[in-house]
Amino acid sequence: MTFPRKNVELFGCGIVTSTATYPGRTEQIVLHYSKASVTLRSAEITVAWHEGDSETIGTAVASGAGADPMAFNSVDHQTVIADFIACRDRGETPVARGQSALPVHALIEAIITSGAQGRTVTVERDH
Repeated sequence: MTFPRKNVELFGCGIVTSTATYPGRTEQIVLHYSKASVTLRSAEITVAWHEGDSETIGTAVASGAGADPMAFNSVDHQTVIADFIACRDRGETPVARGQSALPVHALIEAIITSGAQGRTVTVERDH
């Protein structure tokens, strides 16, 4: 993972996952690297650099992960679908291609396997 503002790569990522968060809390993913911690909460990403700086990109929005699972909007999905249709009509490549989702699905599969089998699972990076 790289961030242009710092022009450095973040190595040594650790991932912690849980299905036991308190009801009503928003979903989040926290990645800890050797130079920063990155938190993805709803549609907002925050990079907390270990040297003391931090930066936030995006804005938190209702996602349906809190007390009301239907409290989310579908704007992001609508945007991806509209882009796909427009690109198909113009013969262009859409922003979100099926192949770009493969690494995410490999991570999800590893999390499910790890939980089911109670062991560490390596995520394959060549998707």
